[in-house]
Amino acid sequence: MMSNKCCWSSCQNILQQYNSFRGSLKPCNREYPAWHWQVHNVARTQFPHPRHIKTTFRDLKEFLENKSKDDTNTLYADLLKTAKFDLVVYMVCRHSWGGVNVDFRIKQAFGELARKRIKYYCTFEVENHVTAYNQKYNCVYPVNPNSDLVNEYFERIDAGEYLKHEKYAFRKNHLSKQETFFTSPANRIRYENILLLKGIEILNKVDTLNVKSIRPLGYTVKSHKTLGLGTQFFTWRNIPNNTPLVFWWENRGWHPLFSVKNRGQKGSKVMTLFDGL
Repeated sequence: MMSNKCCWSSCQNILQQYNSFRGSLKPCNREYPAWHWQVHNVARTQFPHPRHIKTTFRDLKEFLENKSKDDTNTLYADLLKTAKFDLVVYMVCRHSWGGVNVDFRIKQAFGELARKRIKYYCTFEVENHVTAYNQKYNCVYPVNPNSDLVNEYFERIDAGEYLKHEKYAFRKNHLSKQETFFTSPANRIRYENILLLKGIEILNKVDTLNVKSIRPLGYTVKSHKTLGLGTQFFTWRNIPNNTPLVFWWENRGWHPLFSVKNRGQKGSKVMTLFDGL
């Protein structure tokens, strides 16, 4: 759990690490900044909603497609490519897989020169990139318990016509190579199975699921046939929707630790992330 004070203390530490700054947020207030900062609570590249949620990539794209306020009226993307300023993105929490996706999409949209001039910092990184080397997997990423309940649920996942990453839905037994997030590999398996099985039980009680990207271990991309991101990170102001459902999804007979009024099921109505906002 990260408090407001810890968040800004971490941000200040990042500023001090970055040589262009002198440990202060004041340079960001200049009319024509030499640096542009973006601050995100939990960075992700998915689950956009047109009215309420912006993602790291969308924020960056929107900024880079704007024009400068001086007489040149130049696109910020072009100014970035010619090293007129530095673009720094600070995230309280960042997913390693999502970070790679952001990097790739920025390169596709604006080219390699722009991509190289964007610096990313974070206080906590969820190491969940399934093809990267030596990831800690400091999240809920279970091995397949081979139970009927899990197998039946997995077959029912509606990931659409262009489903992806089915082979990465369950963690391989040899990952991670050295367990550092849990007290032991056995305790990890026990904990992950509890959250997975209870998450499936919660979803099985839902009559109609309006958002197909909801999975037992939290939100994920709808086209990903996986069990959810399984994030284990909360801040003082909210709980991310990509954490396991047991923490925040209120359902018939289930009262989570962090019940959120606009998520879960209230009475007979199935609530989604965006209801009531």
